[in-house]
Amino acid sequence: MQLFPSGPAVAAALGLMAIQVGIGIIMKMAQAGGSYSFSTSGSVSISEFCKLLLSAAFFRRECLKRIADGIRPRSDPIPANAMQPFNKATGASENDDVELAQGSIPLLFEEGEGRDARKSHDEGKSHADADVNRILDAHTFWEYFKGELTQEKMIGFYILALAYTLINNSIFLSYHLADPGTIQLVKTSGTLVTAIIMVTTLKTSISNTQWAAVFIQMFGLILTQYKPGSGSAYPTSTYAILVFQVFLSSSSSVYNQHLLKLNANSLHADNMVLYACGAAVNLVCHLIIFVTTPNEPGFFQGYGDIRAILVILSNIFIGLAITSVYKYADAVVKCFATAAATGILLYLSPIIFGAELGSFVMIGTLIVFIASWLYITSPPQRTPHRVPTTATTSSNHHSLRYSHAILAPLTLATVGSVVFMTFLLGRAPTQASPTNKPSAAQEQRVTTPFHDVLAMVRWNSAYLERIPNIRKYDPFFDTVHISIPDKDASTEPAHSWSEDNYADTFTIYHQVSRMMQMVLTSKPDIKGLMYYHFDSWLDPFGFNDTDWNNMWFSYSSPAYTCMKSPNDYDWWGWKEKTPLQLAAMEANRAVERLGLGYQLDPEEWCLAWSDIYYIPRRFFSDYILLAEEFKRFNVFHEVAIPTIAHIIKQTEQKRSNTTALDFVKDCWGSCCHTVKDVKDVLSTRCGHRLDYLNEPVVDAYYKKLDAQAAMLRA
Repeated sequence: MQLFPSGPAVAAALGLMAIQVGIGIIMKMAQAGGSYSFSTSGSVSISEFCKLLLSAAFFRRECLKRIADGIRPRSDPIPANAMQPFNKATGASENDDVELAQGSIPLLFEEGEGRDARKSHDEGKSHADADVNRILDAHTFWEYFKGELTQEKMIGFYILALAYTLINNSIFLSYHLADPGTIQLVKTSGTLVTAIIMVTTLKTSISNTQWAAVFIQMFGLILTQYKPGSGSAYPTSTYAILVFQVFLSSSSSVYNQHLLKLNANSLHADNMVLYACGAAVNLVCHLIIFVTTPNEPGFFQGYGDIRAILVILSNIFIGLAITSVYKYADAVVKCFATAAATGILLYLSPIIFGAELGSFVMIGTLIVFIASWLYITSPPQRTPHRVPTTATTSSNHHSLRYSHAILAPLTLATVGSVVFMTFLLGRAPTQASPTNKPSAAQEQRVTTPFHDVLAMVRWNSAYLERIPNIRKYDPFFDTVHISIPDKDASTEPAHSWSEDNYADTFTIYHQVSRMMQMVLTSKPDIKGLMYYHFDSWLDPFGFNDTDWNNMWFSYSSPAYTCMKSPNDYDWWGWKEKTPLQLAAMEANRAVERLGLGYQLDPEEWCLAWSDIYYIPRRFFSDYILLAEEFKRFNVFHEVAIPTIAHIIKQTEQKRSNTTALDFVKDCWGSCCHTVKDVKDVLSTRCGHRLDYLNEPVVDAYYKKLDAQAAMLRA
């Protein structure tokens, strides 16, 4: 008895694991500012066409073997009793679990399923005929292929191709909405859907242990996504899309199994039909999107970027990897390979993509994979394989008539759904040069959500030796502006696009307003200003889901609070000889006297930690005007900045009945906290403060930043 997998089995499992991890990273990295620089439906069409060519090559090899064995192309259908009870495509017998669909039937290296059945069926005729064609020309190849086709299977594989079209195109939307680890984890949880469909449609037996494993797996999945306070890691709509994708994939797997067991046709010929239909349907989707959407890239546009090519290659070779595992190992090995890949993606997602995972993700993931292993290793008792009776033929005729009637509506629904998903992606692709190779500047501008944001980085003291570290942010922003106080500066501080020497730390918001004025006069492409201190950290890839039209602050201490009494929030500033709120109320009254319609209560002021915040361009004019008034009264910055934001928020809410202020809940630390653990700077998208004397933490963070910058140059 072999206790451990063989060398080929381990190699196949490692290959599958590498491809699954690679797909997750590639699909996410291929995005440019949340969208793709190539046509997603076009890339699926290219992938399907390449798989069609591979299947044709495998079928050609099978035909050559048949010629060598003296087997002619068949001219009559293979009888139903020629079916095999064991499915080589999935490595499962009729009562085994069906593997979740990967968007295609696995491509096999071996001869197609059903060859032995064909040989026994045609053996007499093949030897009786003396004119067996021993040259595989195009006509003979077509005769072999045509002999594999049945009307029922052609319709079935066309419907299956429609389902895979939805699956493959929805994958791009999934990676737009969620992180690779979560997507991979949700995919592994499709056992419940698969089990229900198999029991209700194929009358497959599921053991009690398997049912228990299914519900344990569901519990583990829910646990991975739970976040105390907010409830879940992602919005309900994101989970709805992921669950729909799993349902569609599971249903397709079961239907796939049904089609493969209709008769003993060559699996490669079946693949050719499936991939030809898939390539055609996706091409139609692309053409419709290209005509109706001005931003849709051309069919071959965007492939000067290696990431676009890797997306296609990964879609092609995932089927080969799964087949290799089933050929050299078994479903249990595949389960562990998938578990390892999911674990790696869950670990990398926060580091590379700034994903926010649930608090119990590790425990939940472990439960999911223990349940998966339990399901695979606890099959029900085998039941004898039943040969279909002749009554099935009559039923099939009715099914064919029914299928013809629904093909057109299904096609329209599929194409319409793909077009709708493309609109949801909200793509804004970069226009490629004639060589399809974007310039370095273009690549930087589309890779990070901060590419059209001005960063203003503030020092409270002149630690000039830290400037090289902050310059590492240059690739991610339109401009990184450095603000270092100079106590000897003149009354009118010097400033340029790259630096200023504004001396007064407590009214720094006035210098922020001066930078906004420069943007409004000479930088029409900048969408906002990001302000943070040099000893903060900010993950450039951690804000893909940010609403850049809104202001946002952190929930750090002192927490953003508006009040009319100093008793509402215990803070040192209210206890000064001249309480700091008095200047804010004077500034409020000055703004009210302007008569410009700002919504404010002169007796109300706000307090917030103001070392990290963002103001969108649409509020620059308001911020500039209000900052000028608050500067006249020298309002303390942690009172002035949130009060200005509150006035803008109230005014915008009155005007448009919408919110204009968001909060970043996962920004680590506050004014007076010092990070001590590497994981804090690697797992949160922003925070304060870095102790530059703590070299392990600082080095870990800036190595991460260097790696992200290298991704822009790739």
